[in-house]
Amino acid sequence: MRYIVFDLETQNIFQEVGSSDPAALDISVATVYDSETDKYTTVLVDDIDSLWPIIEKADALVGYNSNHF
Repeated sequence: MRYIVFDLETQNIFQEVGSSDPAALDISVATVYDSETDKYTTVLVDDIDSLWPIIEKADALVGYNSNHF
């Protein structure tokens, strides 16, 4: 089974945007670990779309604090 572990960091926090809606936050950086290749990939927000091909091939996704976001 191929799984992807991911973590997203935001540019701001809820208090700064005046909302508890995660959609109000801006992504700063994303890192993924791919169990099939045993590699980590880190991208800044401008290259975030480059992660979709990796994520789409996953059988399972594991995220840090991702249930809330």
